[in-house]
Amino acid sequence: MSKNFLFKSWIPLLVLALALPLAACFRQAQLKNLVDQPVAGSRNQTLTSAQVKKVILDACQKRGWVARELSPGRISATLDNRSHRAQIEITFNGSRYSILYKDSLNLKYDPSNNTIHNQYNNWVDYLRQDIEIGLARV
Repeated sequence: MSKNFLFKSWIPLLVLALALPLAACFRQAQLKNLVDQPVAGSRNQTLTSAQVKKVILDACQKRGWVARELSPGRISATLDNRSHRAQIEITFNGSRYSILYKDSLNLKYDPSNNTIHNQYNNWVDYLRQDIEIGLARV
């Protein structure tokens, strides 16, 4: 075999070796806190805090978040997914709710850039969708 052939056969491996660390960077995303999301029941009627709390707790349970009420209008929720853990705080009343990041494990949270593994944002968005669906049914 010629030296030229051997050199050319290593080029794809070299490119792959250099691209893998770069690809890991794309798994990071800006952390999304959902602040003051409006609460509206079906037919846009006003809901009570108790109704909103039930919807949030049901959505958490459906998505695998372990939730507990810290105080009126404040829920702490934790999601354990294999070796990853996300902790959020949900504040709410009859007209608004917020989902705020609290802590995580193995999700590469970087407070200096406010970035986190993009899966965290997916988990929070799925939870938000289920909350919205639940609120629309009340």
